[in-house]
Amino acid sequence: MHNNNDSSDDDLDTEVEMVSLLNSGEPSSSSKYRSESPSKEGQSAMQLSISIVISFVGAGILGLPSAFSKSGILLSIVSLTGVAAASVYAMLLLVWTRKKIEESGKPCTTYGDVGEHVLGEFGRNLVDFCLTLSQTCFATAYVIFISSNLQNSFGISRFLTCALAIPGLSSLVNLSSLKKLSPFSLIADFANFAGLSYVLASDLSTLTVSHPQITMWDSAYFIHVLGVSVYCFEGVGLILPLEASAADKDKFPKVLCVVLSAITGVMLFFGCLGYAAYGADVLSPITLNLEGGRGDLVKVCFCVGLYFTYPIMMFPVNTIAETRIWGDNAPKNWKFRTSVVAMTAVVAWGVDDFGLFIHFVGSSVCMILGFILPCYFHLKVGGAGLTKWEKHLDWGLIGFGAVFGSMGTFDSGAELLGLRR
Repeated sequence: MHNNNDSSDDDLDTEVEMVSLLNSGEPSSSSKYRSESPSKEGQSAMQLSISIVISFVGAGILGLPSAFSKSGILLSIVSLTGVAAASVYAMLLLVWTRKKIEESGKPCTTYGDVGEHVLGEFGRNLVDFCLTLSQTCFATAYVIFISSNLQNSFGISRFLTCALAIPGLSSLVNLSSLKKLSPFSLIADFANFAGLSYVLASDLSTLTVSHPQITMWDSAYFIHVLGVSVYCFEGVGLILPLEASAADKDKFPKVLCVVLSAITGVMLFFGCLGYAAYGADVLSPITLNLEGGRGDLVKVCFCVGLYFTYPIMMFPVNTIAETRIWGDNAPKNWKFRTSVVAMTAVVAWGVDDFGLFIHFVGSSVCMILGFILPCYFHLKVGGAGLTKWEKHLDWGLIGFGAVFGSMGTFDSGAELLGLRR
């Protein structure tokens, strides 16, 4: 059995290092972030904004145009905006809940700490399991993306791509610290930004010569666009470490709301523009619609970016899993880490639909982490002190996550297993 306080400190160290790495800085000790008062050593509002952008703008955005084409422009806008608003609300609930627990005299720094306070050891295990599962799914989606794009551009079989990815990714995930991943993070951020910029430019160029028929509303695909939207906004696992890294924590809610509102606007523009450019022919990811030498180069950029993002995503997975299995002081287990990489590659080889996979992940584990658990923890910690509308809103989001999450998981899972097309 490991000591929970030590484990909590290790979790925060890892998470704050990830935030520092996302901000292209040197991973730092978490001790300087413990104070609730403004600190010159924490991230400024601008640095925090950059960290939030990098944390939330990922590969999921490339699946939005296809999702928009299925459900229609108007329904997609309503769904994505609603999910964004609900996600921000749930994230702020988690921040409030953590502070409330600390005010009671109990240390609370991570999502897992909140879960343990509310549900005991089961709560910590549940949160840790969901976080590691979601991170592993995100990493798997990257391999699906890479294999699909290389097959699309160069005719390389998906099996070969997945098999050849294992040795290199295994080497990267076996690096001893996040600090050693910093150069790869810079490469990934640059490649992803360059790729997104070109896709937008390509969509605008295509739109001037193509005028496909546009659907406004198709409720038959509401569950699909909902799952993809939840996937795009699933970053609740980094909210508490992002707050911990802020120099002025009182400004964190405002910065979070402003930045995520801007990100929502970008995602809406990206999804609508991609659908308007290619109509019903838009693919998931939209990079599969790019043609010619420049299109191939952009696909390679994204593949490089996501390849080097993979080990960053898997770092907390390995840290949590190894601590749970072998204890706090156990050295990294290269056999375990390599086997996890191989498992993600096998799943990526078996799943050939990027959009369907992120729909499944968004509807399942992301619904639990993003909506159900934060609202439930808020209800339990707030108790009688909550207003009637807060309780109704919390239970409403819990019901929303449970009902539509179950429907989306069943729907996408059946398709992934080939039970329905």
